[in-house]
Parts: sequence; C-alpha cells; structure tokens
Amino acid sequence: RWVYYRLPAIQREIRKANADIIYQSGFDWETYFSMRLAKRLGVPFILRISNDIYTDGRWKKRQKNPLKRRLAMLALKNASLIVTQNTYQYDQLKAHFPKKHIVKITNPFHTNSFVVASTQKSYVAWLGLFQQQKNLPALLSVVKENPNTLFKIAGKTLFQNDLETSEL
Repeated sequence: RWVYYRLPAIQREIRKANADIIYQSGFDWETYFSMRLAKRLGVPFILRISNDIYTDGRWKKRQKNPLKRRLAMLALKNASLIVTQNTYQYDQLKAHFPKKHIVKITNPFHTNSFVVASTQKSYVAWLGLFQQQKNLPALLSVVKENPNTLFKIAGKTLFQNDLETSEL
C-alpha cells in the first residue's frame, strides 16, 4: 500500500505545493521514502530527531525488521540537515556522522518576549510526551514568565522518566 498508493499520493501533493524543502519530524523506516522523494524533487530533506532513542540505538530493539532498520539508517545518512533537540542527541549523531550537517534547537527555545500569535485564541497549547528531551523545566519557566497567558498542557509518559521530569 505504501508503494502503490500512499507514496504517490504524498508525492502528488508535495509537487502541487511546489515545496522548497521536505521536513519530517520523527524517524523510522518510512523516513526513507521522504528522503528519496526530496532527492527526486531536487529539494533538501530536513530530518528532526524527536526522541533520544533514535540516536543511541534503542529504537533498533523496537524495530526488529533488518530491512526497515536499514531504510531508516539510509534516510538518516542522506538527510541534508538533521535537527536535534538536545546536546545528547547532537553528540550521539555527531559521533556517528562527524561530517553531517547537524544542528541543535532546544525545546522550548526562549525569546525575550513571549507573543501569542493570534488574538482569536485564548490559550497556548502544548501536547507531547513527558520526557527529558522535551525540556519540561524550560516549558514551566515559560509558563511562569507569562502569568497573563493561559497554557493548556497535556501528554503522557511512554518510557521511564528522569526524576526531574517525573516531579513536574
């Protein structure tokens, strides 16, 4: 189904949009198809690493199929840019791909002033996994620095958390 239906449909939509880049957050065997599509269209493929497990081999324990693991690694190796969200991810990937263009953009990143983009919305929402790499202490500081803004924070824990994240 991927090869005959889903991939051609995604490719049609991206061509219609005349994409300048293809950006994917998350990493698994399907990432290979995004990377190949970017190469076919002649646009950069940017891969955002969304979890620490994708940088130190733990995902290999979850992905038992060797072909799917190989496809995922080819996508990682051939990405134009890899975006990490913490120093751990950055260091792990730099050790494996020292010449690869890798950058770190932490969660959340701070600006001098917090601005709600739309006056039509009455709150800021954050939805995600409660894990160390999501930098929940920084999110908490953003909430505390903006007492006049309503924040709705929701998520769940899938893996064992570090003590600091568990206490939040």
